Amino acid sequence: MKKTILILLLSIFVISCNNKKYGENPNYPMAWHLDVKEGSLGGWNTGPNGSPQQNSPALEAGAVYGYVSTGDDNWLSINGYSEAGGTQGYLFNETIEIDGGKPVPQDKTKAPKNCMDCLTFEYVKDTIISPATTAVHFYNVSFINKAAPYTEGLIDWTSGQTGKVPGSVWTSDYNFEDKGRWTSDGTSTVQGTQQTGDSVYGYNYGSRAYPVNVLDAQYNTDDNAYGVAMNGVWQIDIMIGSNGGSSSPDNLFCETFYLAERVNQYWDNKYYLDDSPQGGSRANSQYGREIDIMETKWQKEGPQANLPNGNTSDPKSHMSWNTDLSGTDGYNKQESTWDKVYTAGFPNATTYATFGVAILDEGLYFYAYDDEGNWLYADGPHVEKNDSYIQTGPFVPYIGTWTNQDTKTQPGLEGGFSTSYKNFIYKKKTEVSGNPITNKSGFGPGLKK
Repeated sequence: MKKTILILLLSIFVISCNNKKYGENPNYPMAWHLDVKEGSLGGWNTGPNGSPQQNSPALEAGAVYGYVSTGDDNWLSINGYSEAGGTQGYLFNETIEIDGGKPVPQDKTKAPKNCMDCLTFEYVKDTIISPATTAVHFYNVSFINKAAPYTEGLIDWTSGQTGKVPGSVWTSDYNFEDKGRWTSDGTSTVQGTQQTGDSVYGYNYGSRAYPVNVLDAQYNTDDNAYGVAMNGVWQIDIMIGSNGGSSSPDNLFCETFYLAERVNQYWDNKYYLDDSPQGGSRANSQYGREIDIMETKWQKEGPQANLPNGNTSDPKSHMSWNTDLSGTDGYNKQESTWDKVYTAGFPNATTYATFGVAILDEGLYFYAYDDEGNWLYADGPHVEKNDSYIQTGPFVPYIGTWTNQDTKTQPGLEGGFSTSYKNFIYKKKTEVSGNPITNKSGFGPGLKK
């Protein structure tokens, strides 16, 4: 009888051991199937007995990694990439741990920069994957193969925008979340010129931002963001922070408000187009029509308006609004002087002036109002005249300050100032009366009513 009881107890113990869930052990083994159409996981990092270890091959789209573990210390760090190979198209970093029998994001107290829930884990079954002989938890692992809009510090101007995703938001377009670059007090958006970055990824001092309409959780976009259009009126209030470019380091930076053609609205600088001599890619390609409403730097004494015309040696880049005005070097017109723009004092402006462009049936007008709301200038109408170019993408409004310093491998100079924007407004041409010359009260402060 005692022998029978002993055998029964041993049987129960064996069954219990065999039924023990691997998830109760933080070091339990998993198998991951990367369930995405394109992209990869790589940049692995973990503690003792974790897997994959550093420098292990990437997990490619559609492939299976047969042994994954958070190791003795219960953590595994993974990078997500939009492209194959585990090195190009960086999207996110997420550190996971095993908690409650399943992989979850590690708490931000342990991993402050952790991307929470970038990875999605779908448990499939326990299975044995050759050549292993021990069962593992098999998961389909997926992620959204696009970065979320970089909205930190960017204002959600209420004029027709939801401020939420999906919806119409403003995003920066430098391919990474430049922490601290943009700040907001709820009314204005401010861009600094401080140094960010490092010797590995390059040093950065500038940015640009634009509105984009996000359709769904997969971050698909269309051309319906507030302010994205082929014509109409675009206007914003600006308090520049530089001295206009009369001395260093201010003359290393250009504060801007401008329009540029964009065919793909997704926030990636490979889709950025302009009509500078190098084009949007900065490699003599990717040209698109550009209209510079306000620029510092180029004219030391006042704001410049410009209709650039690409590279003088490449006729295919000549996409100017009006090639007669632009010639080969651009329009480059100083429209006023800074003391008339900022009557309360300049440099070190403490007030906002209004700058805008109106593209109406009869042509294009540059215009501005001073910091007291008084009409300052209107330049136009300039008819569209370019027989060799047909614009295909809509205009997108951009704000931002950039520098042409070479900062890829060594630090540059900080600007030591910030540019502040507020009251962005877009109106369809059917929503305005007259033009900035014939109806001065209908633009500038008049658009804000």
